[in-house]
Amino acid sequence: MAQPIIILTRERTDAIMKTATLCVVAFLLLAAAGCGSSDLATRHISGIVLIKPAPGVDTTGLKLPTVERESRLVYPLRSYQAGIEGEVEVKTLINTYGQAESTEVVSSADLRLDESAVNCVKRSGYSPAQRDGMPTSTTVIITVRFLLDDPMNLK
Repeated sequence: MAQPIIILTRERTDAIMKTATLCVVAFLLLAAAGCGSSDLATRHISGIVLIKPAPGVDTTGLKLPTVERESRLVYPLRSYQAGIEGEVEVKTLINTYGQAESTEVVSSADLRLDESAVNCVKRSGYSPAQRDGMPTSTTVIITVRFLLDDPMNLK
């Protein structure tokens, strides 16, 4: 039996390449969003968006800590289902090893988001603050954002 001959024109080749590219992009987005999980509460949402000095901290010669490794932020399922989003500010002492030693919620969009924000801050890794080139402990305010329409939150 003869095999059919497929003639690929330039237009058809371009269409196939565009489709393949879209499939790869969609796969990467789904994988990054954790769409293999059926539990909405495990999907990664926005996360840490700002680190600023806490009130009263001497910022003279101070280089603030930066996020080196952000922990996965878990959107509380009931908050997600209720359509609650916003920011939580967590006052945090970052030690000379870049670890969060103590935390306190100082501002909250909703109490149901607080525990998840604190866990994200505690489990993340930071570069320590530096004063005159030497690591130092400092207290900062870390803002954690929860957004329902975040691109990583594919429904």
